[in-house]
Amino acid sequence: MAAAPLRDEPGADDHAPTSSSRPSGLRITDLRTATVGWDQWHFTLVRIDTNQGISGYGEVRDLASKGLAKTKLSQAASC
Repeated sequence: MAAAPLRDEPGADDHAPTSSSRPSGLRITDLRTATVGWDQWHFTLVRIDTNQGISGYGEVRDLASKGLAKTKLSQAASC
């Protein structure tokens, strides 16, 4: 079974993956946090950017600190 052609190759269709979509080459390039809240409610939001133009957002939960989130994410990125 032949692999689908990449979008920038001749004969490719609109549903083919782009040549910049290489999961094995995906790397975290930036991590930002912001602590938001009101009254007694405070929580940390996280944004992760990658070398392939993908950004993701998340929330630090269960009273964890943003420092712990950065440590865990940097450990995961080095694997």
